[in-house]
Amino acid sequence: MAFKSKIKLEELKDLTEVQYIKLIEREVKRAAAFGQTGVIVLSDYTFSCGSLGTLILLGKLSGPLIKYYKGLKTDRKAEKDFAKGVCYFQEVEGEPPIMRIALNDGKGKPAKMKKNGKKLFKKLGFAVDIFKGDLGLQEVGLEAKEIDQIEAEVDQENDDQKMISIIRAYKKTFALVANNVIPILKAKTPEKIEERHYQLSLRLLKLSKSLQDKLQEISEQKQQKYSAFVAEAKAKEPRLIKIVAKLKQHLKNRTVEGNLDEVRGELHRLLNDLNQSSNKLESLKNELKTKFKDYGISI
Repeated sequence: MAFKSKIKLEELKDLTEVQYIKLIEREVKRAAAFGQTGVIVLSDYTFSCGSLGTLILLGKLSGPLIKYYKGLKTDRKAEKDFAKGVCYFQEVEGEPPIMRIALNDGKGKPAKMKKNGKKLFKKLGFAVDIFKGDLGLQEVGLEAKEIDQIEAEVDQENDDQKMISIIRAYKKTFALVANNVIPILKAKTPEKIEERHYQLSLRLLKLSKSLQDKLQEISEQKQQKYSAFVAEAKAKEPRLIKIVAKLKQHLKNRTVEGNLDEVRGELHRLLNDLNQSSNKLESLKNELKTKFKDYGISI
């Protein structure tokens, strides 16, 4: 199920900055449990009390929320202080949790959003990272036969699984990928990628396929209950496939590099052996020359 904001857009214009901060504090705590949600950010929003600050609205970017954003494109065209994107949360052991906002549309500047949002972010209790663009993934994908294999596997597994169990597993795995895999790809530190990161992301992809497969097997009443969640998971799938493929490629490249290092090492050892053998032969040749010379034989 997608995260739904409890902030009423029609009442937004009447909120003071203090009132808004109290509301968004609760919103952020709720959204963090979902792992990821849509977001709209304004860097130069004027509250009813006259204060200027950063405004953040969380929730699925559809219905009233996306209508509000489209209105900003007209109403605040000159200000260029708005943007939308994806907000996800990362738990870091021994450190404050991180709220990451990846902006993929709009003219708003991350630097200004951070500057005008200092008061807000301090209250939220999250370290906030705002940036433009996605996670820096290349246009990579999995082969069709790999996708077919995954779908065949989950079809067989789903015979013994309940829909609610798959949803719980998906949510848990999604949070693990968001906290452990996404930051590595965003930071562009492929040397930190491990096999477990690939397996974790692959499991999330399989669970996404499981949700879609199981939805077709349950009653119409249950389909209505779970269809929105499954649709949301399906919408994330193309990006997830890129993540899995990216991790797979990095691990493959590392294996090739490791094998090349082994080959180089073996060739180096062989050359050393040949050089040593060559030196021994030269020494033996000189020794024989000396002995033959003693007998008056020249070679």
